[in-house]
Amino acid sequence: MTKMSNSKVYLPALGIACSLGVGKKAVAHSLFSNLTRPVNKSVTLLSGKTVPVFTVPGELPSLPEEFNNLNSKNNRLLRLALDEIQGDVAKAKAKYGAGRIGIVLATSTSGMAEEEQAFAQHYNTGQLPQEYNYAQAEMASPSMFAAKYLGLSGPAYTVSTACSSSGKAMCSARRLINAGICDAVITGGVDTLCQLTLNGFDCLELLEEKVCQPFSKNRNGINIGEGAAVFLMTRDSDSSIEFAGGGESSDAYHISCPDPNGDGAEAAINEALTMAGLVSSNIAYINLHGTGTVLNDAMESCCINRVFGQSLPCSSTKALTGHTLGASGAIEAAFLWLSLSQESNGTIPIPPHVWDGEQDSALPVIKFSTAGERVHPINGRFALMSTSFAFGGSNVSVILTKKANDRIVDLLPHDPPMVLLDEVVSYRDDFIHTTITITADSPFCENDEVPSYVAIEYMAQAIATWNGLTARQQNIAPKIGFLIGSRRLTLEVPGFKIGEKLDVYGQSKYIDGEMAAFDCWIEIKGKRIAEGGLNVYQPGEINEVSSI
Repeated sequence: MTKMSNSKVYLPALGIACSLGVGKKAVAHSLFSNLTRPVNKSVTLLSGKTVPVFTVPGELPSLPEEFNNLNSKNNRLLRLALDEIQGDVAKAKAKYGAGRIGIVLATSTSGMAEEEQAFAQHYNTGQLPQEYNYAQAEMASPSMFAAKYLGLSGPAYTVSTACSSSGKAMCSARRLINAGICDAVITGGVDTLCQLTLNGFDCLELLEEKVCQPFSKNRNGINIGEGAAVFLMTRDSDSSIEFAGGGESSDAYHISCPDPNGDGAEAAINEALTMAGLVSSNIAYINLHGTGTVLNDAMESCCINRVFGQSLPCSSTKALTGHTLGASGAIEAAFLWLSLSQESNGTIPIPPHVWDGEQDSALPVIKFSTAGERVHPINGRFALMSTSFAFGGSNVSVILTKKANDRIVDLLPHDPPMVLLDEVVSYRDDFIHTTITITADSPFCENDEVPSYVAIEYMAQAIATWNGLTARQQNIAPKIGFLIGSRRLTLEVPGFKIGEKLDVYGQSKYIDGEMAAFDCWIEIKGKRIAEGGLNVYQPGEINEVSSI
């Protein structure tokens, strides 16, 4: 067994079904289309109250006869999500072997709906239904079904910690990979509607009779929904989407009320940031737990405002899906995955915060995202967070990240540009790191090398790329700049040979209006082989095609 300590893990595949649709394409369309979505069903409770619920559209698939002992609505919904990743799982099984792929799923209801029907019949007739099997309702049922359905023989278990369940399942999956026990894990969550859950929440006086209003002054409780989301998690970087961090805590403040100060929530958030190697200012968006209850939203507002301030876009998606209980963490992580999968022109869409817009003046201010809003990468990377907070003070926070597709051609203002560099490695307000690998097709390449004096062109394009990224962060078009001189240029080699990878850096030293100065350098395998100082002039009124 090989121990994999703190290795990166990735999420190359997602299967999802919830009230927004079945499958990634349908859910993403509903999530980002900015259309109003009516509640698709209402139920009447034992109290006589009628409440909205969010159900998965369409019919659920049946299970083959061999799964009769595990046949439940919960597992039929799980099959719907598993089918979407079945091809990716087959490839992983061929690569790693069935015994090296684990399963960590989450649920809070499992087969409770079938259990209710069985007990009702037993109460009325004294006999359980012939098709009833207790395994249908066990918490282990989803993982047992998934293992058998996918033909996997690695570790398989279910996490059930109420609303934090599937976020914690994803953290557990990461640990299996980092411990060297698995090479890949199927992880996520599934929950379906049942009378026990609906009437139980009604007894707690937590159900809203209209669509919930997270963080509104008019908020009055939650809606219940159903859904499933499953990921293939692997240590191989076949995917650009990384499960970068997961933080867990248990504040045990109260069995059903959160710690009003949000200390436990903050601990989970900080642990996730530390694991991901990030700080709060690196996060571009947060999917909030945002249930619409008085106490949860108050606690979460305090915590988010304290850690992230007032300007970070956030939203609760509970008004779009209902609270899917044990599946909510995975479904909301799936929304992050869908956002990261739809990068276009250097930005990604984020889910809108759907509510009545009535701010609660008693809550600390946080910024809610709007329909159609998109966010830019920070330091060359998109980092998105999801939070889930459960009964008993069980808290979890997960972070998904993806390196931005910073195509240099899209960042240069020239038309058409001469693209010299290959990619942006990292970027911040005063710094840029780019790379180029010399090939026979590289501009200026003759006799298997590029003359070293071209270093000044590489440096200039790095600064032009920095300018394009800065403009994009400000949501403006990059302006033409003029290189008006180099303060110095030192070269340690006569040329750059085919196959050599050059790391090209730029560091801002001075910016004042239209004038700026940069220190630049180039390294090959960590050895500095060129240095230069560049002065740049960017006229405020000029933005036509030119050259630098």
